[in-house]
Amino acid sequence: MSDGYGEDGDFKSRFNRALVERIAAQIAGNAPKFDADAFVGAVDEELESLEMKARAKLIARQLHAHLDGEFPQQIDAILPVIGEEGCDDGLRGFDIWPMTQFVQMFGLDHFDVSLNALNRMTRVFSAEFAVRPFFVRYPDRMMELMLVWTQDDSEHVRRLVSEGSRPRLPWGLQLKQFIEAPRTTLPLLETLKDDPSEYVRRSVANHLNDIAKDHPEVVVDVTDTWMRGASKDRQRLVKHALRTLVKTGDSGALRVLGFRPDVDVSVQKLAANDTVQMPGKLEFEFELTSNESDDAPVIVDFIIHHVKKNGARTPKVFKLKQMSLKPGKSATVRKAHTFKPITTRTYYSGPHLLEVVVNGQVGATHEFHLEAKN
Repeated sequence: MSDGYGEDGDFKSRFNRALVERIAAQIAGNAPKFDADAFVGAVDEELESLEMKARAKLIARQLHAHLDGEFPQQIDAILPVIGEEGCDDGLRGFDIWPMTQFVQMFGLDHFDVSLNALNRMTRVFSAEFAVRPFFVRYPDRMMELMLVWTQDDSEHVRRLVSEGSRPRLPWGLQLKQFIEAPRTTLPLLETLKDDPSEYVRRSVANHLNDIAKDHPEVVVDVTDTWMRGASKDRQRLVKHALRTLVKTGDSGALRVLGFRPDVDVSVQKLAANDTVQMPGKLEFEFELTSNESDDAPVIVDFIIHHVKKNGARTPKVFKLKQMSLKPGKSATVRKAHTFKPITTRTYYSGPHLLEVVVNGQVGATHEFHLEAKN
C-alpha cells in the first residue's frame, strides 16, 4: 500500500469532514463521554489547509485529546469501529490511516496493547508505517513477535511482517538498525519466501531489494541459496528481488538468474536518431550476434544518459528484452523511446547518450541531441 501515501490531492480529499463525522459518530457509540461535536469542530478548523499525512496526524491528535482515559482505554473505544477482515461493515482502507497513526503517535509505551491493535487494523489497511517505531524502541520483542506473526492465518498480517520491517520502506521511517545489520530480518524472510500468497511474496522481494541497495553481497548470497530447487513462484520472487542489482549490471545477481556477464554476444549495427525534438521518440535498432558454442541467455537493457541543468549527464536504466540466442545466430532488436514532459523529470537540451547493455555490459553507444522545450 506504500504508493498511496504520497501527497496526492485525490487521496487527500478522502480525509474530509464527512469522514471525520463518520468516525466521530461510530466512536460515540462506544464511548458515551466522547464529545463528537467538539472533536469534529477541532479537526475541521485545520483540515482544509493540510496535506494528506498532516490530516491523518491531525485526526489522531484530536482523537487523543477528546477521548477519556489513557491510551489503553482510548484504543478500546476506537477498535470496535474498525471493520473485520472479509466483511463490509466498519471503517476500512484509507479511512483507517488516522487510527494506525494514533497507535504510532501515542501507543509506544504500551507494546502489547498497541501491537494487538495494529494486528487488527492491518487486516483492513496496512499498518506498515505504524509498526516501524516499535522496531526502533523494542527490537528484540518485535522480532520475537514478528516470527509468531509469520504463521498468522491472515495474509495481511504475514505481509506486515515483511513490509513493516523493510529497511528503506518508501515514505516510511528508515530502520537504520536493519540497514547496518542486514541479516537481522532474514529469518523472517526465510519463513515467508514460499508463502502461499503472492501479496506476501512480493513484499519479501521488495524487502530484499531494499537490502540490496546497501548490501548487495548479502542478497546475492541469500537468493543464490533460494534458487536451488526453487519453485516457479520463488523464482519470480528472486527475479523481482534482484531487479535493482540486475539494472546496475551486478555480476553476482546476473549469475543467480543464469546470465553470464562475460557472455560472448556482440552488439552490432546500432542505428538511431541523431536528433530528437520533444515531444518525440528516439528510435533505434541493433543486431545481437552470439559467438557462444551453446545457447546464450541474455538480458538486454538500454541506458539514457540525460543532460542535467549544469551540463553533466546522469544515467537512467530501462528494461528492453530477455531472450536466448542460439550458437552463431543473430537477432534484430528495435525500440522507440518516448521523450515527453513528465512531473518526475526535467529535460534539458543537449547531447544525450544511448548505451545498449547485454548482461550488465555495455555493448554499443550512440550520442544524440535532445531539443527540450523548457
